[in-house]
Amino acid sequence: MPNPEETTRQLIELEYAWANAMRARDIKKLGEMVEDGFFAAIAVQDMPLRVTRREHWLSVMPAYEIREMALDDIHVTIYGEIAVVTLFWTQRAVVQGGERSGTFFITDIWRKSDKGWLVAERHSSRPEPATANRPD
Repeated sequence: MPNPEETTRQLIELEYAWANAMRARDIKKLGEMVEDGFFAAIAVQDMPLRVTRREHWLSVMPAYEIREMALDDIHVTIYGEIAVVTLFWTQRAVVQGGERSGTFFITDIWRKSDKGWLVAERHSSRPEPATANRPD
């Protein structure tokens, strides 16, 4: 039976490797880290959920210029062969000439396969303001 602490450490390392591959615009590495059915779902206020499938996501990566980035508050939950990793991602970036800087709340769904842990889905949204009312 796998050691949960070791698996958690491995998934955190994979998150950093994936982030570094994005920053380097290493399409080969990115393609190796995501499943064939991978998609990124981006929540945009007042718009339908935007879902970008693997091939389109990979095709945009060369135009995604990350100048600075930081990953914070990483939390890993393991459900056997599935893991959910949540984190804050802060970046200074430009995508296809448009500003894409800010802080994002990311949820990555990882699945263990014969190739190791691969990302099946990424969900991205902006954190709510600290002043927002919410149930605690």
